Amino acid sequence: MSTQAVVMDEPKLVSLAREIAMNILPLPHVLSKLGLTHLDLELVKTHPRFIHLLEQMSAEWGSTLNTSERVKVKSQALIEDSLPEVYHLLHDRKESFAAKVEALKMLRQLGGLADRDVGSAGAFEHFRLEIHIGDGKPNIIDVTPGVMQGGIPGPQNLRGGTRPDPIMSYAAETNSELAGGIE
Repeated sequence: MSTQAVVMDEPKLVSLAREIAMNILPLPHVLSKLGLTHLDLELVKTHPRFIHLLEQMSAEWGSTLNTSERVKVKSQALIEDSLPEVYHLLHDRKESFAAKVEALKMLRQLGGLADRDVGSAGAFEHFRLEIHIGDGKPNIIDVTPGVMQGGIPGPQNLRGGTRPDPIMSYAAETNSELAGGIE
């Protein structure tokens, strides 16, 4: 037995055994992903530790209790493998706009963006910041993210107002058409 098979680290042995047991990706892809060659596989496949790992991974993966997980993982692998094709569809000038929109909807769903409420404040709705400097009265800043209060979204300033919208301020100062009826 070659010392090369013994030198392969445990995480790589486990990954190789798991990928072979799952049988989702083609073997050349698995070897490339792990930075191995066919010769490496030939050397390691007779190693007792690898044989044990492969038997264990195969039993776990093939278990009837693992059916839903197998379907889930195989589906995810198939979707991941098709992403380059979706990319090309999105950038192909010959594809219809409707097909591109559907592809983007699918990617939005897969990326976890479909369940997000884009207009929501996010992880917090409101917070209060008190700054105590010296013996004076504390400066208090109340922040409600994403709420329009006569200006641009963002925290109130220390005087309790909002930051002015720079575009509307400029429009009002120059008495341009932009200021008419927008406030």
